[in-house]
Amino acid sequence: MNYNQNTGYGRALLDRLNNVAASVCPTFGRIMVVMSPDDSDDPNFQILSDVCKADPDGNVRFFTTLLDAYNACTTNNNDVILMDAHSSHDIASMITWSKSRIHVVGMESSGRYTEQGTRIQGTVGAATAALIKVTGTRNTFRNIKFIQNDTNAAAINVVISSGSSTLWQDCSFTFSVTDNLDEATACEVLIAEAGGTFKRCVFGNDCILSSAARYVTELKTVSGSATGDSPKHNTFIDCLWTIQSSSADAIFFKVTAAKFRNTLINPVFHAAIVATNSAITLTKAIASIATMTDGCILVVNPACNTTDLCTTSTNLVTVGDDMNGGAGTATVGVGITPA
Repeated sequence: MNYNQNTGYGRALLDRLNNVAASVCPTFGRIMVVMSPDDSDDPNFQILSDVCKADPDGNVRFFTTLLDAYNACTTNNNDVILMDAHSSHDIASMITWSKSRIHVVGMESSGRYTEQGTRIQGTVGAATAALIKVTGTRNTFRNIKFIQNDTNAAAINVVISSGSSTLWQDCSFTFSVTDNLDEATACEVLIAEAGGTFKRCVFGNDCILSSAARYVTELKTVSGSATGDSPKHNTFIDCLWTIQSSSADAIFFKVTAAKFRNTLINPVFHAAIVATNSAITLTKAIASIATMTDGCILVVNPACNTTDLCTTSTNLVTVGDDMNGGAGTATVGVGITPA
């Protein structure tokens, strides 16, 4: 063992890991470190495995898969999982994240809007419907890129966020293969969250072509969600929705079910117009069903290159302008054509 927890570089490294964990969650939970097995020849792999030894109770702290680290966490203990940002972290099947108050952080320079170095992706051919389905309470995911790269017909989501008070910050959600992007059911993120926060997140991929009238994100009721209810009081702050689509009927933000308030602050809806792929302007960014009678959507300072922001259920989806307060210039409805 060349490094240990008490001297030299090993002590400094352990202190640094503790500081990262404390900055994310200043509580007394345990710290788990995950490095991809693809990095086993990397000197840092050996250093971290030397430093991150089992604790005095014999609990392991160093793992090579996210699933193993998750299984080692104690629900409601505010444990922190730190994931390296060198090689991708593969998962063989969807992780049903039913535990609560676990905080996952990508260990790289924070602040990237896209292309985060910590990448969680599926295994090709594994029929992984989604990479992670969150049903627990007050979990956190930061500085992570979630990639659905499974070509199986069942792999139609990247993430299902159906917990309570989940924080997604500086994360991106993307398909990396086109196999299911001709299906109307393909959707990067299904949201049945109660009180969730999506901050500086990017939904979608402008590099590969979608050919179906599908959704990038959808608010809907999801089986097994934390509350068993419609999505409610969720907040989206400084998020970007993007797509390259040959169908003008693709939708960035679809509301199938929602309750109370759901608020979008400074959202950007950007369709890549690529003539060589017949990728075109979308008709609208947001669509809502008329039966959403128990809540509404407020969109503050939106920007889009779609023909309209929203043309459906205009009494339920309203636009706010913080320059003058209140409803936008298109009355309470959002049938707004960008100037």
